[in-house]
Amino acid sequence: MLKKLTIVFFLILWPFLGLSAFITGPTVIKLPHDSLGVYKDDEERYLLFIYKVKNSYLEILRKSLRNETVYYRDLDTELAASYVVGEDEQGRVDIPFMVPGLYLCVLKSRYGVEDTVLVTITNLDFMVFIDERKIHLFAFNTRDGMPVKRAKVYLIDSEGNVLEKAVTDDNGMVVMNEIPDNILLEKDGTYAYTRLWRRVSEKPSKLFFITDRPVYRPGHTVHFRGTIIKKEGGIFTPLKRRKVSVTIRDPNFNELFLENFETNDFGGFWGDYRLSDTAPVGIYRIEIDMKGIGKYKHSFLVEEYRKPEYKITIETDKDEYISGDVIRYLINVSYFNRQPVVNAEVAYYVYSNPEGFWYDEGSKMVYYGVGYTDSNGNIEVPVRIREGFDGWYSINVIAVDTSQRQVEETKRVRVHADDVSINFDKSFYDIPPGVPSAIHVTITDLKGRPLNGTATVFLNDTIYGKYQVKDGDLFVDVTLEEVDMYRLKVVFGKAKKTAFIYVWSGALGEKWHVRNLMIFRDKDKVKYYVGDEMIITVISPRKMPALLTILGVETYYLKFV
Repeated sequence: MLKKLTIVFFLILWPFLGLSAFITGPTVIKLPHDSLGVYKDDEERYLLFIYKVKNSYLEILRKSLRNETVYYRDLDTELAASYVVGEDEQGRVDIPFMVPGLYLCVLKSRYGVEDTVLVTITNLDFMVFIDERKIHLFAFNTRDGMPVKRAKVYLIDSEGNVLEKAVTDDNGMVVMNEIPDNILLEKDGTYAYTRLWRRVSEKPSKLFFITDRPVYRPGHTVHFRGTIIKKEGGIFTPLKRRKVSVTIRDPNFNELFLENFETNDFGGFWGDYRLSDTAPVGIYRIEIDMKGIGKYKHSFLVEEYRKPEYKITIETDKDEYISGDVIRYLINVSYFNRQPVVNAEVAYYVYSNPEGFWYDEGSKMVYYGVGYTDSNGNIEVPVRIREGFDGWYSINVIAVDTSQRQVEETKRVRVHADDVSINFDKSFYDIPPGVPSAIHVTITDLKGRPLNGTATVFLNDTIYGKYQVKDGDLFVDVTLEEVDMYRLKVVFGKAKKTAFIYVWSGALGEKWHVRNLMIFRDKDKVKYYVGDEMIITVISPRKMPALLTILGVETYYLKFV
């Protein structure tokens, strides 16, 4: 009887144990890129109910900030939509519901509620610029980037209290005076919310303090200098005629030096302290006490220097190699009297550093080992270069003699992938979209003699075509429609070279690239003074909204263009 009951209980429980489905996606869905979804990996049928929440978003947020529990059952809701997730659907199932608002989403199976999530679907967003004096907010539509006018803005503190309310103007902007912990934006039942994460309030004054070097020896003189500035209303000014004391302590915290200073008209002070000839080695601490303002700390190191009694030299049979060659490193360890260091333990590490490593695979260790010098103080290390490699091979050698004194040395050699030199006529190319452009490439051997043959050209790792090289000249015609950055790679033999193509709405001048925008300022001006006019030109390959700002210690300029 017990066995039958156990089997029946397991059969009843089994469907529940097998269920696996939940609501997926961000709790704030920003249209048009985000979406609501249901994830499932079983063969059950589910129903997703989407209820419109009619309660005030502001009141729900304020309760949450006050740590008051918001129960879903207490929300005032009405059914907005429902969707069936079928038995044969697996993985993430996108739900095509994109009506802005606040919703309670409930996922049900034949056994009951499986998941419940409160979701905000919105086409609103905003940018915030905060300085010590005010807060600038720009509200925009996430679908087209256009400003949202007459949107309500609430500045809320950490306790849920509304500090300030305002409405955006026709350019989607508003300037407010309170610095909040939370910001809520609302327009026609659509919401955008953020919590502001701010640094702990900075001290009203700053100290810039340096010593003339980080490491000293006993008997050296430590020279130090400091500058104190204060910040008032977003403006930094020197802290004049301020009393400052400087204390220096040794590694055992014994006080060695104590002197009082007064800052000059530029907020500066300076002094020096001579270490004794028997000063203990270790970390020395400097304590700077700005009377009534704050205390700061600095440190320096004292070490007893002993010159190594031997040195390492590294030789190779040549300075440049072709991939596939063998580099024969000859390492010699000898005393300064030119006598060999016999039986010294030597560790060596060989690294490959490819040309253009900032977009390639980067530096990597290709060989390492440990050996002992022979009767002449020598050790030979042969290393074969990887086929097709272009860049540098470097060896780092560390030697330890019988007295455990350690020295090290490094040497690097140039490696060419082939007896081929590929050179573009420019380091990068700026071309307009849709305009045919010719790129000239020169291909020679390493001695500069023109080559002939076939080159393969890749565009973003896809073969763009094969071209004939005649008398060292290669011409590649490109027409690129999309605004983007492209990599053009030319391969000839085992050699390869890459150049970058930037497709923008082209012009000449000093500029900053912002994806598909170009921003120009006065070409001949590198410095501006109060009252000067700065001319800024914004060029885009298509009509699009943008927000132009000039920021410093405060927000100086903010304009929708």
